[in-house]
Amino acid sequence: PIYWRSPHMEDVIPDACFVDASKFINPSALIEHSDGLGEKEVAAIQKNGRHFLEGHGQLFTHESYADIVKAALVAGI
Repeated sequence: PIYWRSPHMEDVIPDACFVDASKFINPSALIEHSDGLGEKEVAAIQKNGRHFLEGHGQLFTHESYADIVKAALVAGI
């Protein structure tokens, strides 16, 4: 996956889980980098992403978001 990571997410999602488009000077540099990734590199990024989603990534599911909203409503926030 390729994402444009916002600065406030730097400590949340590990670099090894995706290609950070914000680190490239222009779209052409990003495309050149992406085209140059080998099968092993792509597989490693995908594996790292799956590992993240199975762990801390659970915080970003729609179920988790619904639980947060429900708790806030119950608490009267």
